[in-house]
Amino acid sequence: MGKLKSNSFGVYLFDAKCKPLTVSGIAIELFNSTNNSRLNKQVSAQVGTPSEWGGILRWSPVSVPVEIVFTHSTYQYTGQAILDINGYVAGRLDVVLHKIPQQTGGQASPPASGSLAAIAGWVQKGTKWKEEERLAVRTLIGNYYGFLLPRMAEGPDTSEIQDVKANWEKAMSVIGFDPSWLS
Repeated sequence: MGKLKSNSFGVYLFDAKCKPLTVSGIAIELFNSTNNSRLNKQVSAQVGTPSEWGGILRWSPVSVPVEIVFTHSTYQYTGQAILDINGYVAGRLDVVLHKIPQQTGGQASPPASGSLAAIAGWVQKGTKWKEEERLAVRTLIGNYYGFLLPRMAEGPDTSEIQDVKANWEKAMSVIGFDPSWLS
């Protein structure tokens, strides 16, 4: 089988009710997982019919896993990542992004520690948030802690990954979460 000249993913965005997410300003970025280099970046827009929104990522095939990372310019949707995608494969991905609450949860104090259990308890105490908003908060913090921080520790510290980190940290500031609580 010969090497492909270019690959593409149609990345289609949906809300928590699995309805098309027709929102502009969501960055869809493709990274090489071994060196944190960005292979492509698109900003969400209509990509087909009026109910098809997302972006088409194009890149030269690579023989390593790739990752798709999402950021939102106004911090209203979760920072999210889809990990370990075959760098040779092309196709379509339908992705659900959760809307981040645009206020703090009303917690009286920070979590007792940086443990995942303490963080989950802190999120649950967000009485100003609906359950679907608590899910968005857990998703954002979980992706930051479980994907972004290890990726930055393992690979080169690229300006593109720093941009993702800054975006996700700004989104966390909107909900009143200090990333230093994770240490």
